[in-house]
Amino acid sequence: MLSSDQRDAFVRDGYLVIPQYESADYCAAVIALIQEELRAERAPIEYEVETRYPGAPSSFDDEGGRTPRRVKGIYARHPLFS
Repeated sequence: MLSSDQRDAFVRDGYLVIPQYESADYCAAVIALIQEELRAERAPIEYEVETRYPGAPSSFDDEGGRTPRRVKGIYARHPLFS
């Protein structure tokens, strides 16, 4: 159960940090998996240029254009998240 402070933080920030919710080994495995997905450029990956946010690069060739924003669908494509 979340405390009222945690709920308020989630509403304010859009995310919630819960220290030690998962083990250090699990966190290391998630980081290694994401790094491998990005290294291999396994689609779908959303890049900074694709966000079209104000101030985002306008092409893949611009500085930061190939900066990954997220690995899409990772929860459905790897058993680590099941």
